[in-house]
Amino acid sequence: MRDELLTDLEQRLAASAAGGGADRVARQHKDGKLTARERIAALLDEMEALASIVNSPIVHEERNKLEGEIEALKAERDALARDAARFDWYFGRTDKIDFMQTYLTGMKDGWTPDQWRAAIDAAMKGASDE
Repeated sequence: MRDELLTDLEQRLAASAAGGGADRVARQHKDGKLTARERIAALLDEMEALASIVNSPIVHEERNKLEGEIEALKAERDALARDAARFDWYFGRTDKIDFMQTYLTGMKDGWTPDQWRAAIDAAMKGASDE
């Protein structure tokens, strides 16, 4: 009984693997198509290749570099926000700082964060001297 069930199961698996028979597979290949099993196998091969690329040391190294650069940019953004808050505090205390001139000059010249900080510090120093 058990042997009969195993034989039946093996026959069904073989028929299933045949994909509808050799005639049907030949017809699909003639039409330039792959069988469902062939398409799945190709997809799994592509996914395996992609996984090997994603998990490569080069990709990890580049991702770590980018994460470091992002953290540096976040720190720079936070420093600029602190400087802007200081500038706003001084700007609210005096009307002698020409904020728009400083802002427009920086925008036109494409200042770096260090240049912005230097301009803000100079403006605040000038405001506190007067």
